[in-house]
Amino acid sequence: MKTYGHFETDNSYLITDPHTPEAWLHYLIRPGQAGTETFCSGVSHAGGGFDIRGTHENTITDTKMHLHDGDEMGRYVYIKDCATGEIFTTSWQPLRPEGHTFTTRFSFGKIDFEGRYKEIETKVEMIVPECFDGWLQNISIRNNSLFARDIEVYPFIPVHMGDALARLLAGDNDAFFGGASFDRDLKGIVYRRNHGIAVNDNQEKINGMLGNVVLFYSTLNSADTEYETDLEGFFGDRFHDQKNPLSIERSRLRSVDTSHLRRSCGVFRHIVHLEPGETLDFAIALIAGSTADYYLNGKKELKKITDLVNSPGKRAAMISGTTLWWKERLSLLRIHTPLPEINRAFPWLQYQCEIVLVLNRMKSRFHTGYEYGWGFRDILQDILYLLPYRPNDMEKILSHVSTQIFTRGQVYHNFFITQEGNKSIEASDDPLWFVQAVIALCRETGDFSFLQKITNYAEAREKKATTAGTILEHCIRCLSRALEDRSERELPFMKDCDWNDDLNERRIDDVPSRAMESIMAAQQLYGALTAFSELLEKTGGHASAVSAYRETASRIQASLASHAFDREGYFKRALACEAGGSDLGSSENEEAKIFLESQVFGINCGCADEAQSAAILDAVELYLDTDRGAMLCWPFFNALAERNELPHKTWNIEKEPPGMKENGGVFMHLNAWLVESYCRTGKGNKAVALFRKTLPENMSRDQDAYKAEPYVYPEYVRGKGIREEGRGGHTWLTGTAPTMHTALTEFIFGVRAEYEGLRIDPCVDASWDRFTVKRSFRNAVYSITFDNPSHVESGVMRVTADGKNLDGNLVPSFADGKEHAISVTMG
Repeated sequence: MKTYGHFETDNSYLITDPHTPEAWLHYLIRPGQAGTETFCSGVSHAGGGFDIRGTHENTITDTKMHLHDGDEMGRYVYIKDCATGEIFTTSWQPLRPEGHTFTTRFSFGKIDFEGRYKEIETKVEMIVPECFDGWLQNISIRNNSLFARDIEVYPFIPVHMGDALARLLAGDNDAFFGGASFDRDLKGIVYRRNHGIAVNDNQEKINGMLGNVVLFYSTLNSADTEYETDLEGFFGDRFHDQKNPLSIERSRLRSVDTSHLRRSCGVFRHIVHLEPGETLDFAIALIAGSTADYYLNGKKELKKITDLVNSPGKRAAMISGTTLWWKERLSLLRIHTPLPEINRAFPWLQYQCEIVLVLNRMKSRFHTGYEYGWGFRDILQDILYLLPYRPNDMEKILSHVSTQIFTRGQVYHNFFITQEGNKSIEASDDPLWFVQAVIALCRETGDFSFLQKITNYAEAREKKATTAGTILEHCIRCLSRALEDRSERELPFMKDCDWNDDLNERRIDDVPSRAMESIMAAQQLYGALTAFSELLEKTGGHASAVSAYRETASRIQASLASHAFDREGYFKRALACEAGGSDLGSSENEEAKIFLESQVFGINCGCADEAQSAAILDAVELYLDTDRGAMLCWPFFNALAERNELPHKTWNIEKEPPGMKENGGVFMHLNAWLVESYCRTGKGNKAVALFRKTLPENMSRDQDAYKAEPYVYPEYVRGKGIREEGRGGHTWLTGTAPTMHTALTEFIFGVRAEYEGLRIDPCVDASWDRFTVKRSFRNAVYSITFDNPSHVESGVMRVTADGKNLDGNLVPSFADGKEHAISVTMG
């Protein structure tokens, strides 16, 4: 089985063979920025990628990685040997000449490219720094030959600036609203747009000139540097492209500005003489500025940034500062297990969680982001990662998300920065995620004051009414929405869909469907009502509401027990409301006899007793298990693909290729919840075994078969029995990462926040002798050491705090700013 790279001792990932089966991606984002404004660079191991500031409304470079698997258009530095005319780049793409050796190192907040061709050695360090929007590449070119070399150096970027959706739909017409020119004052190429959204600008002061002002800069530039701003001019004619640009073959750039951005780029030409053993050190940067600074402030901010870039010492400080920032960010929670592959994977899991948290699904190479925005449900799943790290940040995000909720409890399924959100999808589960996130935050902080914070409802966003309410009232309205949209059996309607968006019921007269009851939404509603009742009890003064919610929850559980169980002992997925209709996820069906969602939610939300849970997990292992995790459903729908039959329903799931995504794929998000289910039933051996086999490193043991990045989680892996079984799909921006983080830290390690303190309830492989976790909790640090002398899977015999025995396994909130040693003996 072929591999193209491996983890290093510092947990970086080194790609030693650039011929990877797909373009492997890394994300660099500006440290500490909110998702609404974050500068993001997606960078492939071969040099391709994209740059976006905020959302798709402010794209800067877009090499179309989201449209195909290639990365042949990217940010490159071409090098031409003047004596031989040979050309190569500091990246692997786009030339790849015979004899060019190349490695890429992905680490947290940084990328290192190293290459060697004909005794010329190149090194590139790339970061998105903390101090400006943009990226920096620190570059060295060394002459290792025994004779002097004259070379030409051509830094290059493709530019696709403005609102990506407008560019996609309007093409050239949209590209006319902008231009590129060499600014001799800044000694770089400046790109301007008047479409998009204002960035750090007062719109009145800039007279409607929206969008970005972006500078492409090289420290080798002078006021007379040759340059190019147009791809057609750089390539020379339509028979040349980035692999053989005529401008480099002819050693001449036109130095012509462009009054539009139809096919824009940035290129500089530098002539360099290198003695034997001599090294050229320089840098290039993409700097996103502000319209006001460029036009009204004498470019002072841009000049400050170019001064930083010009200084080798300050560049080194920016690089070290960025890597230190990420090291400190990831060190807020640390674990150690007896399994090296889990220890290696955890920092990458943390890093992926941070990227997912900030970017949601907006800047994915798989989702365009054009119409997607921030997913309401997605972001509420993603922010749960924040609990043991920065609950204050979670509070800010929840406040923003609350403004996407309408007074009737409906929500935008997706929302954006400036435009109205998506109301055409009304998912039955969406409002419940908000309630559960608020509950989780209160358990983490033990502080209920956030519940009284007043925020707007979505009517105010649409300027239809100025309405506001407390966070607690937002939660109540969300629950009311779910409670109102139920059948006579008191089970929630599927409506447009539930968590599984591909179970998308067709609307009638633009009204969400009432044809099916969602078992998953019913289980989630039961869990939300139970947990919200507990929260109300803690805050006091809600006795009647608590009683009503608990009575309703009891009736839902009874209805599930009466109607939702299949004859084989597992939960069905959805029930037909009309007599004679076909249930989904029933053993009587020809296809999709069992779904994973309702099994894990049934256990995790407390809807199944011990015997039922055991039967459920037996069915999951019998029907859904593979060597890379459990499939979402089985057998997959194949009437359309294999028997040329029209789908029975309008659902997308019946139209998808068999074994992919929702139609029988190994959906990783669900496997994290399955780990939780094993832990909730005390099956530590199986929980750890599942967590191990779903690690990216283990799923990609055959990297040619898996194809996707082996260091971050995918959304899904193709299911069993199909061509390309085991291939990973939709990596990086997926809710898998935060959910896997929760599965490991809160359920395998068993360190969970409760209102009165930290509950310690580990569920591990019985072979584990000792393991540790260190995390912050309410203004104190808890350094927890677990010993398992009896080699049990679960159970706690003794807990001490700073050497003193505790009564039970609940560690109190010290809140004293100190570090406390917690010792846990399992048994």
